[in-house]
Amino acid sequence: MKIVVLTKHYVKNYGSVLQTLATQEVLKQFCDEVVIGNYMRPEAVGANYMQAILKNRNTSNKLKTAVYKMILYPSVMRWEKIFGDFISRRLWISEKVCTDPATLYEDLPQADIYCTGSDMVWNDETNGGFLPAYFLEFVPPEKKKIAFAASFGKESFSPEQMEQLREKLKSYSAISVREETGVPIVEQLGLKAKNVLDPSLCVDKDFWEQFRGKNKYGDYILIYQLYRNKRFDEYVERLAKKKGVRVVRICTRYDYMFRGGKAVLLPKVEEWVNLFLNARYVATDSFHGTAFSLNLGKQLVALPPQSYETRITSILSLLGIPDRYVTDYNDMTIFDREIDYTKVHQLLNEQRQETLTFLKNAVSG
Repeated sequence: MKIVVLTKHYVKNYGSVLQTLATQEVLKQFCDEVVIGNYMRPEAVGANYMQAILKNRNTSNKLKTAVYKMILYPSVMRWEKIFGDFISRRLWISEKVCTDPATLYEDLPQADIYCTGSDMVWNDETNGGFLPAYFLEFVPPEKKKIAFAASFGKESFSPEQMEQLREKLKSYSAISVREETGVPIVEQLGLKAKNVLDPSLCVDKDFWEQFRGKNKYGDYILIYQLYRNKRFDEYVERLAKKKGVRVVRICTRYDYMFRGGKAVLLPKVEEWVNLFLNARYVATDSFHGTAFSLNLGKQLVALPPQSYETRITSILSLLGIPDRYVTDYNDMTIFDREIDYTKVHQLLNEQRQETLTFLKNAVSG
């Protein structure tokens, strides 16, 4: 049994590549061969990537654009290296880079099953619309289509968008979504969906231990912050002072090095995992930062991201700890209320088994 998965493996993001690694690890339990389809949006390839970033800046000031490009360029080059290297070594990627949805069936390896993978593959805003590739529209009707922990990233769509989604999803034989808020969206389409875990949570801590290395920083609170938020920075500094621990910050760009704490500049993907493994506390506004903290048993504070917060609140609610999502920056008691990981990991193991059962049935049914 051969399966081809389309997910956001190419995004220059630690969570994206690691959830793809976990996806292939999980699926190999049920399929003889797992292939990550090397589909990339055209704007993510080569020089187009920088232009796409600059376009999102939404400014007509040429001088500001030039300065921003000059500041960002070293980080983009580092992203290409660390994520490209990890993908080439760790992921079972199809050989040909595919950017045209119209030729995907010819360009990708032939398979028995085609799978929409995780991450916000079904989000119309971050993707600039509903992308045909992530709805497997290239797959002929006689082939099986399933979805593994796909994410809408939001709670609702317009009536027109809902009609589009109905047409795009009705040919799937099995649908699972990453957030509980995704289930009613699919059910409103007259279809069935199962809320499952993100792939990174479908493998346990033992799997991620392969990336453990030396602890260079002693007792520390790890910051993994995707969005600028001065109140976040000040809050974590106060928490660290209260607990008497060092602040270590993963910087996803070189120009983030001055944002407080010991800066770890664009670490390799394996080192990113190692930083989580060795941390005592974690503060993050990232979904995958939250997921890894929970899987690895860290004392966590999750703070509001810039958008799509249901990705974080959903997993915290699922595991019975919604209070780890902090919106009151005056609440300094969060780490006084330690997470009981006996209960959390019991729930996590139950959800993990439910997810694996879904996948087994989806593949073999």
